[in-house]
Amino acid sequence: MYLVGFDDAYMGTIRQFNTEMSLYDYEKIIESLMEDMSKEDAVEYFEFNVVGAWMGPGTPAFFYGKEESA
Repeated sequence: MYLVGFDDAYMGTIRQFNTEMSLYDYEKIIESLMEDMSKEDAVEYFEFNVVGAWMGPGTPAFFYGKEESA
């Protein structure tokens, strides 16, 4: 499963047990969304509409760097 419009943020595929999923760079997606909205709005939109959406097995995963995960 892939996210439309975020090709630049795509990092590859990861596997957890017997499920594979696409991995995306969280910050790159936020930067992309900030072309049309503020950072606060971009984070709120992305968290609610994408990170918070369960799309079944294979739902994409998001990479947070050390600074973001602290």
